[in-house]
Amino acid sequence: MTIFRYMFFSLSILLLLWSLINIDYNEKRLFNNLKINTMNQNSFEGVKINYIENKILEIINSNKEAADINIPLLEDLIIDNNYIKKAEVYLDTNDDLNVDIIFREPVVKLVDQGRIFYLDSDGVKLPKLRAPTENTLVLTGFNGSKILIEIDGMINEIKKNKHLTDIFGGVHLISDNLFLLSSKVCDLGIIINNNFLSDSNKLQQVEMFLIYMSEKLGCDYCKEIDLRFDNQIICIN
Repeated sequence: MTIFRYMFFSLSILLLLWSLINIDYNEKRLFNNLKINTMNQNSFEGVKINYIENKILEIINSNKEAADINIPLLEDLIIDNNYIKKAEVYLDTNDDLNVDIIFREPVVKLVDQGRIFYLDSDGVKLPKLRAPTENTLVLTGFNGSKILIEIDGMINEIKKNKHLTDIFGGVHLISDNLFLLSSKVCDLGIIINNNFLSDSNKLQQVEMFLIYMSEKLGCDYCKEIDLRFDNQIICIN
C-alpha cells in the first residue's frame, strides 16, 4: 500500500509540475502564427519572406521577458532596413501576429563617381536590385552633393505624371544652381535652375512645348531650350 501511495504521490507531483510548465509556456506565448503580408513588389536581391520572418522573430526573441509585444518599437526596428519603407504590426482575432510591409521602390538611378545607385522617392540609397528597372530617371554630376535633397519635389512630380516620366530621361547637375534635363522627345537639352524645381507649372509648360515642337516645328528647331527666366522658353541652336 505504501508503494502505491508513493507512486500516486510522485505522479501527482509530476502532473502538477507539467501543469505549471504548461501554464508558464502559455502565458509567455505572445501570438500563434507570424504572418508577413507584402503590400507591393519586392525588387531586392536576396530579400525573401523567410529572411524577413527570421529577422522579426530574432527581434521578438531578443526580449523574451516582455509580457506583451511592443508594437511601435517592433515597427521601428523592422523599418530599420533600407529595403522597407513602412511596416504595420497588429494582432488579429486569431491571435496571429500580422506584419504588413511596404517595400521601397526605386525611382531614380544615381551615377556617382563611376558607381550606380538606385534611390527611392525619399532619396534613400537602396540595396542591390534583382534586375535594373525600366524607364528610370538618371541623375548625373551630383557626386555626393547635398543638393540632391532639393530635387526630391521634382522627382516626385515627374514620377506621378506619366507624360513627364515618358519625356525626361535624366537630370545633370552643372553647378549649384544650374541643371540640364535630358528630354526623350527630340533628344533635347533643357537648362533649368532651382526656381524650376519648385514650379509645377513650368513642368507642364515644358511638356506642352515639347509636344508642340515635335509635332509642329520639328526636332531640328532647337538643340537646347533655356527655362531659367519667368514666362519664357528660349531656344538655343
